[in-house]
Amino acid sequence: MSGSDLDKAFALLKTIRAYKNSRFPFLRTRVDYDLLLYIGHGQVSGKPMNLTDILTSNIGTVSTIVRRLGRLEKLGVVRKIKATTDKRNVHYFLADEHLDAVAEFVDYLSRAGRPEGAAGWAPGAPL
Repeated sequence: MSGSDLDKAFALLKTIRAYKNSRFPFLRTRVDYDLLLYIGHGQVSGKPMNLTDILTSNIGTVSTIVRRLGRLEKLGVVRKIKATTDKRNVHYFLADEHLDAVAEFVDYLSRAGRPEGAAGWAPGAPL
């Protein structure tokens, strides 16, 4: 990989970090970030995650996941809804505003066309 390719890769990573910090300030730990990714992916793929799915995903220890998930629920980032087939089970979903923020960023990156085009985004800049 050439130096210019690495420069582009780091510019893209910096853009992703800046967006994450500006739109998702509640993501304090890697576990928080992973929960956002896993729950959001399950939601958009039509396979919402239940607690067992989350706990067996190797994101972290059981106590850490339960604690971080509870914190994200209190903040309104994650919501849980009883499963339609079994009322004893719940599925986890991202709140619409956070799912929309992820969609906005993906749209921005796809419009930018290339990683070097994405490097121009800064917190507070319009998408």
